[in-house]
Amino acid sequence: MMLSNPLFLMQYFGYGNFFSEIFILMMVLMRNFPKRNGFWYRLAGVLAVSPVTVFLPELSIAGKFNMTYVVICALCVAAAWFLFNVRFRSCCFYVLTAWATQHTAWSIVLIFCFLAVVSDVAMIFLYMAIFLVVYTAFFFGFSFRHKDYEVSGDNVAVIIVSFIVLFLTVFLYDLVGEYDQHTVYYNVYSVIACVLVLFVQYGFTSKESVLRKSIELEIGNETLQDMLHNQSKQQKIASDTVDIINYKCHDLKHQIGTLRQVMTTEERGKYLDELEDAVMIYGNIAMTGNEALDIILTEKALLCDGHGIKLTYMADGNALSFMDPTDISSFFGNMLDNAIGSTKEEDPGKRFIRMNIATMKGYVRIHCENYCSHPVRFEDGLPVSPNAQSGVHGFGTKSMRYIAQKYGGKLFMRIKDDLFITEAVIPEGGKAEPAAEPKQRGRKLSAKG
Repeated sequence: MMLSNPLFLMQYFGYGNFFSEIFILMMVLMRNFPKRNGFWYRLAGVLAVSPVTVFLPELSIAGKFNMTYVVICALCVAAAWFLFNVRFRSCCFYVLTAWATQHTAWSIVLIFCFLAVVSDVAMIFLYMAIFLVVYTAFFFGFSFRHKDYEVSGDNVAVIIVSFIVLFLTVFLYDLVGEYDQHTVYYNVYSVIACVLVLFVQYGFTSKESVLRKSIELEIGNETLQDMLHNQSKQQKIASDTVDIINYKCHDLKHQIGTLRQVMTTEERGKYLDELEDAVMIYGNIAMTGNEALDIILTEKALLCDGHGIKLTYMADGNALSFMDPTDISSFFGNMLDNAIGSTKEEDPGKRFIRMNIATMKGYVRIHCENYCSHPVRFEDGLPVSPNAQSGVHGFGTKSMRYIAQKYGGKLFMRIKDDLFITEAVIPEGGKAEPAAEPKQRGRKLSAKG
């Protein structure tokens, strides 16, 4: 026989306690969603008018079904939409989730009250303890795993079914009656029904989350592949440019010999100085033994000259013979572009880039460093640009890591002593497991500087 009556709380708080139970959990569920402008002022307004729920009358149908609970849930949906910049169906979804969790806790309270006789004061502590345990379990089992899940249009059916199940479960209580021998059985059923609703919602959110991550990964891979394809075309353009430079330099050397014989000493000296400056471009032509690497190094060396950056490298291009030319173009193009972009903002005396490519103990070790005086923030081992405004920005370093991992290697980036250091360790042939982060540089075989 149950003597404890938890409904005495309504004598003091009316339906305010039900509103607070739903609203608090709803805020926890939606805490990571984008908030509307003036969020804190909006929240203060909602909290200011929330005491009105204490004075709400009982809105019953046919004297049996209390519709006030539905009205309060509708108010919570409106509050969620007022506070957060999300779709209306997402507001409905999370309020229903909060309602299912609240009713689970409330049903457990009623079961305890049926099985034990407690005072009103003890009932308050029992009520708070059960709600705290249920809400905590729900947070780590559901909310913590789905921090910012946005309900899609495909889940409208889940919202409707969840509402119907909750509606029937809650209002079945009005048919069972209060505090008779059937109450405990109803509340056990109520707990099971609400937990099943949560599992259905959890299952759909898990499926949608996996699908969303899969789509994001697919889009990311497609973007990387597009970048590699575009850089392959740039490689062809750069190759043609290098050929033209070689032809021009070859012709200029012959023209210099002719000019020495046909011009006066003064004119010849002046003109030869200009030609020699032009021919100096030939010193930027890389010859590492790898055509793809030569093209990138030549192109970036010319770019460095334009920015007053001193680029020096020791490179064994043959060590990269197992890599696809497109991957070489992409990897070293992105690495040097990042270095140039950072270094060109430094003082002229500190504009330098040093690079080394060599083999050591069965691994190809790539080392690049440039002066970097500004702080750099890292996420997941990669630098985050303060100017990242789009989803495409940042794929350069991601594509470098993608290429290193493609050949069984690893990519490391860090700041040390005002140097931004990029290092990659790739097994020769791209098959073995990569070594640990390198501490020494390999032997130097081909040099420019």
